[in-house]
Amino acid sequence: TGGSAGLGYHVARHLADRHYQVTIVGRDPEKLAASVKNLPGSQHRSIALDLSNRGQTQELVLVVERQGFDVLVNNAGASSFGALTDFDEDTVERNLRLNFITPTLLSWAFLRTAKRDSVLVNVTSIAGTLPMPGNALYCAAKAGLQMLSECLWHEMKRDHIRVIDFRPVSLRTGFHRAAGS
Repeated sequence: TGGSAGLGYHVARHLADRHYQVTIVGRDPEKLAASVKNLPGSQHRSIALDLSNRGQTQELVLVVERQGFDVLVNNAGASSFGALTDFDEDTVERNLRLNFITPTLLSWAFLRTAKRDSVLVNVTSIAGTLPMPGNALYCAAKAGLQMLSECLWHEMKRDHIRVIDFRPVSLRTGFHRAAGS
């Protein structure tokens, strides 16, 4: 998810370089098409969905359950910088949905159908381990996703399914600009 640019695209390219058939999910159909076109290999595809939207998240949950992917990378994420009390209810819900609820639901769908040696990667953040005033929603969601990932790692190791909590520090992407900083 979140694979049309930045870290998500680099992960998609890394997998395509290793002969995986890649499905990239993102909001912008044009960016997705260009990203898929630039991947090495063939038979890659894209799915245009806004994962901060409950109905569109449900569409992807169904795709994940039906497709039986070998690897799922929950990378989509965004933030809105500012004091919690300055946000309206929709902004709070969208942030928590995109950064915690959606990856939780996708993890659930993936693990229900995952086969031995499958890999789930939840892209969290160093922000989930450090308080960052003005970024409380993102920090809280990423902390929750980190804990979920650790619990799932313990639950799934008996089935030889790997769960990885990938915690990048600040990267040079458009993330901070989009969040308002």
